[in-house]
Amino acid sequence: TPASVVLRQAGLSQPSCALEYNPVRRVEYPLQGYCTNTFNEQGECPCFSGRCSSCLPTPGHRAKMNLDTLMNMACEADVGYELKVTNVTNKNQWVEIDATVIHRNKTGSHAVQPNETITLMTPSVCNCPHFYFPPGGETEDMMYMLSTDAEIFLDRRGQRVYRYLLDERSRILRVSHSAKKTLQSSSPAASHYDLETAFLQLWKCE
Repeated sequence: TPASVVLRQAGLSQPSCALEYNPVRRVEYPLQGYCTNTFNEQGECPCFSGRCSSCLPTPGHRAKMNLDTLMNMACEADVGYELKVTNVTNKNQWVEIDATVIHRNKTGSHAVQPNETITLMTPSVCNCPHFYFPPGGETEDMMYMLSTDAEIFLDRRGQRVYRYLLDERSRILRVSHSAKKTLQSSSPAASHYDLETAFLQLWKCE
């Protein structure tokens, strides 16, 4: 029988989120909450889909990413940063990824500056982006994150803490200056020129 599954944060009268569940469809429904204290599941616990972000482009016929594709991604994203992963830590059901901001193309509520460190969170079952861009990895390619805005939490001292929760709305792009990245490449990349052009044309977004 179809039913509504509700995730409710302790102490709150209103549910944090709800999902319609229909077992007849035989589909897995990831309903996951991210808590600021991941070890004992305490603190603020917003809902999270539990789905993984996408590392693009992928090898094969879908590898080519033209300006229109990048433009759509840039328009849909709340933030657009060039990042460099510096540290990866497993925390219970989550992976915490520290990354240095190299360049900002589009910003949200987090007034982050270049050379500052931000924290990304992804479910432990996901391998994007930390398997594709491991800490200390040497590559000429760049890593760009096009994602939703940061979630804002309060720490024990009442200070704001920003976390970027990666999910199916997040795109992690491998970007290159080189024109030699072809469809046959084992690690195809989007054109840096096209991506920069897309960000410069955000005024065209509907």
